[in-house]
Amino acid sequence: MTARRIVPAISIFLSLHIGISTFYYHAGRLFLDSGFYLNATRSVLEGKIPYRDFFFVQGPVYPYLYALLLMPFGVSVLSSSVVSIVFGGLALLLAILLAHRLGGPFAAIATGIALTLAPIHIYSFASIKLYALAGFFFTLAMYLLSFQTSTTCLALGSIAAVLAAGTRLTLLPGSAFLVLVAGILGYRNRPGFRTTAVVFGAALLSALCLSGPFLAIDSDALIYNLIGIHTSASDGPFVFGWVNKIKVLAQIAIEYSPLAVLPVMVLLSRRTRPLQKDFPIYESGMFGAILLVTIAHLTANWFSTDYQTIVMPGLAAVLAGWAGSRLNGVKPLLILLVFGLISFGLRAGHPIWRGPGAARENLATISAFLRTRCQPSYGVAACSAVFAIEAGLRNVDPFGGAPFTFTPHWTDEECRRFKGINTAGLIKMMSDREAACLVFEDDSFSVGFPGFFRVAETEQRDIRAAIDQNYMKIGTFPDLGNGAPELHVYRRRVEP
Repeated sequence: MTARRIVPAISIFLSLHIGISTFYYHAGRLFLDSGFYLNATRSVLEGKIPYRDFFFVQGPVYPYLYALLLMPFGVSVLSSSVVSIVFGGLALLLAILLAHRLGGPFAAIATGIALTLAPIHIYSFASIKLYALAGFFFTLAMYLLSFQTSTTCLALGSIAAVLAAGTRLTLLPGSAFLVLVAGILGYRNRPGFRTTAVVFGAALLSALCLSGPFLAIDSDALIYNLIGIHTSASDGPFVFGWVNKIKVLAQIAIEYSPLAVLPVMVLLSRRTRPLQKDFPIYESGMFGAILLVTIAHLTANWFSTDYQTIVMPGLAAVLAGWAGSRLNGVKPLLILLVFGLISFGLRAGHPIWRGPGAARENLATISAFLRTRCQPSYGVAACSAVFAIEAGLRNVDPFGGAPFTFTPHWTDEECRRFKGINTAGLIKMMSDREAACLVFEDDSFSVGFPGFFRVAETEQRDIRAAIDQNYMKIGTFPDLGNGAPELHVYRRRVEP
């Protein structure tokens, strides 16, 4: 297999990425917090500042970059999904190119097989979440660091690593490790501290540019949003235990079965082709960064297969590159392809919304319903901000950050300071009829934040009573997240 075959192979893999992404855009489940990210993007476009003006629990890269890219088109499910699909395609391209640098054509093809035949990967990178952008920056950092003798690439790679952490916080330990590896590579290839200083200086400057303005504007809000909210959910019935986390790791191995098979194939090949060099500094550094991110995910209060997708382009590239110097030929690729097709067949239906109808068609129906029945000046309070945004209506604060802003244990001052709402505030909001329409599930107020705790049944009854007294139900629709519970739409009663 020659390098000339890589160009058409890249075209095939990118076409598969776009095609499968488009299918999941139309038929896939809607992530519960998609509206959270849509609202953050729209808020930035409106001139609002994260942390001080609205609740946002990740770094500032996503809302500002998406806002910049969507400025000509407006913020919607379609436009945001298109941007995610583009960044997902760029991450795939970088992974294939990196694999080719490390292990030749075999590694490039193996990487393409592993990533385009992993349904959860395509679905997550096409969603309105941080995954595509974070995965792009993390893979870009690894790709740039592969140019080990270039001071410019090492410095740019360290900046890309900082941008990755500034997109999703769980990448912080891995990104910091990549910056350290960049410094070591610079010192090793050009002895002296000048290159290392350039690398660390670039990383530090970019980190200060990302965090400095928000620390100066409102340091307390920044610290709470980025640290306090994440350290608060240490226990409770909704927190994942280690048994569930191990199950998730097993699911990841199934989703990316070609990557799970590669090391086995390499070990079996050692009898006829001994390994010439194992884990040089670059490869070991990349594996170390991915391991640190995985540990961060495992120690978090919640862990699911989609979390790990952000490091998979880099892992696929480095693992396939490592294997590519030991394996070659069509037969091993066919074995990987068979495993990939089997896992794709087993898991392709998992992200699909189970109806009735298609998720996006139902979203359009709900949005049209809201547009005809809600006064724009009053806006919408909903379990997800996606409904108001698709309808072209305002999200009533603090429901742009729903569901994470229902904070029953907070005082009124804490709610005001950190953009939450407690039970008393919620009942007052319903009594004052601040929103024209409500869109809630039956159990929308059963979970409290921060901490993932069950809300007392008495509090839930009081909230439901306030809704029934001041709003009337005008419609019921399927829940677009998983198709199980229903969404209920309420409109303000004219008379008290």
